[in-house]
Amino acid sequence: MTAGSLLLVNGRARAEGVRRAHAPASDGTVRDTAYYSITAAECPGVRQGLQRRLDRGPEQPPSQ
Repeated sequence: MTAGSLLLVNGRARAEGVRRAHAPASDGTVRDTAYYSITAAECPGVRQGLQRRLDRGPEQPPSQ
């Protein structure tokens, strides 16, 4: 799951759209780009949430 997807899942960003097949990817294929937005009023809360996630460190994969 990408960072943008995590923001969307957490209800912190709004999906604005997808620009399809517009740029070359590193492997030579064509890639899509998803656009998300937050408002200025939402920014402090989003920043705090992201900082908490950074402070926790990397997520550990589930043990099997």
